[in-house]
Amino acid sequence: MITNRTRSVSKRIASTLLLLGAALCIAPPLQAGVSDIQDAINKAGKQRMLTQKIMGSYAMLGMNFQPEQSTQRLRDSSALFESQLNDLRAFPINDAVTQQLEKVTTGWASLKPKLDQAPQKEQAAALSQELDALMASANQAVTLITEAAGGGAGEIVNLSGRQRMLSQRMNALYMLRAWGATGFDFEAEFKKAVAEFKQAHTKLAASGLTTPQIKAILERTEKSFIWFERSAIKQSDTYVPALVLRAADRILKEMNDATAQYASL
Repeated sequence: MITNRTRSVSKRIASTLLLLGAALCIAPPLQAGVSDIQDAINKAGKQRMLTQKIMGSYAMLGMNFQPEQSTQRLRDSSALFESQLNDLRAFPINDAVTQQLEKVTTGWASLKPKLDQAPQKEQAAALSQELDALMASANQAVTLITEAAGGGAGEIVNLSGRQRMLSQRMNALYMLRAWGATGFDFEAEFKKAVAEFKQAHTKLAASGLTTPQIKAILERTEKSFIWFERSAIKQSDTYVPALVLRAADRILKEMNDATAQYASL
C-alpha cells in the first residue's frame, strides 16, 4: 500500500536525482592528462602559445587595458602552463623528452615569481626575452616528441599548433609596442611573426592531411588574419588594442580547433 509518506519520500528522492543529474551536466570536466603521443604534441605545442599569451597579458595589464580581464588572463595562462607541464611530465615517452621537460620546468620555476609582481615597463623587454627562451625550450620538447611519434600526423600537428603561438606572439608584440616598451626591435619581430604565420598557413592548406572540415577552419582563420593584419598595422599614432586582441583570440580559437582535428587523425 502506497502511503502519503511513501509518496513524499519518493518525490524527495526523485528531486535529489534530478538535481544531481543537472549538476553532472553543468559541472566542468576533470582535467585530463595526456591520452597519446599526438595529444602530447598538441599539449606541448600549446605551451609555446601560453608563453606568448602570458607576455601579451602582462603588457595589457601594464598599460591598464581591461585590467580585470588582463589579470585573469595572466593567471589562467600561468595556471594552464603549469598543469599541462605536469601532465606532460607524467606521460613517459623517452629519456630525451624527460630531460627536456625538466629544463622547461626549471625555466618556468625561475620565471613564475616575476609574473606575480606588478608589471613594469622597464622590465618588459627582459621578461619578453625570458619568455622567448622558455618558448624555445618548450619548442625543443615539441620537436623531440614529434620525432618520437615517428611520422603520421605529428609534423602537421606541430605546424598547426605553432600557428596558435604566432597568433599570441603577434598580439604580444603589438601590445608591447602600444605600451611603449623598449629594449629590442618589436617592429621587426612583429613583421617576422606575420610572415611565418602566412607561410605556415599556405603549407597547412596544401597538406594532404587537411580534411574538408579542417580546410573550412583554415578559411575562417584566413579571414580572421586579414582582419587582424588590417587592425594591427600601424597607420598612425593611434593604437586599437581591443580590435587586435579580438582578432588574435579568434585566430587562436580557430587554430586550436584545427590542431585538435589534426591530432585526432
